[in-house]
Amino acid sequence: MLGGSSLSIADFAVYDGLMYVLAYNKGLYELRLTPNQRVEIRSFFEIRMDVNRFAINRLGFNDDLNVVFSNGNSLYQYDWVIGKAPVLTAKYGLMPNS
Repeated sequence: MLGGSSLSIADFAVYDGLMYVLAYNKGLYELRLTPNQRVEIRSFFEIRMDVNRFAINRLGFNDDLNVVFSNGNSLYQYDWVIGKAPVLTAKYGLMPNS
């Protein structure tokens, strides 16, 4: 369903009625369950960096999302308006063992 013979799920979340799945070295899928019980890919954010965790927050009542990815060394913050390319807004370095 997600286009490939294998899938390595690094992280997942359910937020505001949608499911988010971070596929390692592929990207973040935004999924929804249709009324006839099918899983549909609503949007996809390709991210091939070595990230393994994410957090998501909606900005208002529209499709503007704030997404933060982490790989243990850095945090990457993106503004993601569904239907448009995500925009990197900040990058933070993490102290070792933090």
